[in-house]
Amino acid sequence: MAKPMKRFQSARVYLGLAALTGIISGAIIFVLLRDPMAGLVSGTAFFIVTVVGLATLDLAIKDEPPQDPNKPRLD
Repeated sequence: MAKPMKRFQSARVYLGLAALTGIISGAIIFVLLRDPMAGLVSGTAFFIVTVVGLATLDLAIKDEPPQDPNKPRLD
């Protein structure tokens, strides 16, 4: 079984992936449109969307032990 990642290590990886996505997408938009402001804005938008998406996926996947379905969760 794989060892779970630490919280700060996963945050560093997520920010790195989001930064890479923002830089690449901003560079592509800059090359296509030849407008530095459009490249900067689109790169920033892709960075924010990627960070929010990865954080949402991280929260959705939890390593909780299975619980009894007949027992209420808020007990």
